[in-house]
Amino acid sequence: MINYITIEREYGSGATEIGRRLHEATGIKCYGGEVLELAAKKMGVSVEEILDIEEKSVDSLSFAFNMVEKAAKGEGADVPNSMKLHTIEDQIIRDLADEGPAVFIGHCASNALKDRDDVLSVYIHGSKTFNRFRAIEKYHISPSEVDKITDQINKRRNNYYYSTTGKKIDNINNYGLVLDSSILGIKTCVDILADVIKI
Repeated sequence: MINYITIEREYGSGATEIGRRLHEATGIKCYGGEVLELAAKKMGVSVEEILDIEEKSVDSLSFAFNMVEKAAKGEGADVPNSMKLHTIEDQIIRDLADEGPAVFIGHCASNALKDRDDVLSVYIHGSKTFNRFRAIEKYHISPSEVDKITDQINKRRNNYYYSTTGKKIDNINNYGLVLDSSILGIKTCVDILADVIKI
């Protein structure tokens, strides 16, 4: 039985809208930006600063080697904010999951819930044209800036996912279900996930 759905996504693919509409259709709780806000509160920083920390996430493997090297030299190695953020968000997600079935959008939630066997990991993507159109229409991004902003946000998400999991965010082998919202449409994606939850 699936009690939790974790969603990673491309910017503009409609994942947040899908998650929210899934909540409306099924009553299952949906968390996205809420995780970010709770993490910011715990770290005593703004949401904007959290996004900056995500953007500067370190390569986990490089970080591990760096820590070993410093330890060998007898040097203290401070844990970077990106690693602290990983730990805090993981705990927030696990605490929210303890409250009952839920959908989690982003924040490497599948990694936080990896010890559970009732989680479906989903990746939502769309064509460049579809994602670009949604970014302009839904998020009011300037057409002259949309490609730059889309690339920046996707890069930040990719880096954060890799630094947390050691995997590439768009590797379909990481997921139990991959949905192309530009082909299926938002409503069909919602219906598919609602059926999964009912099953």
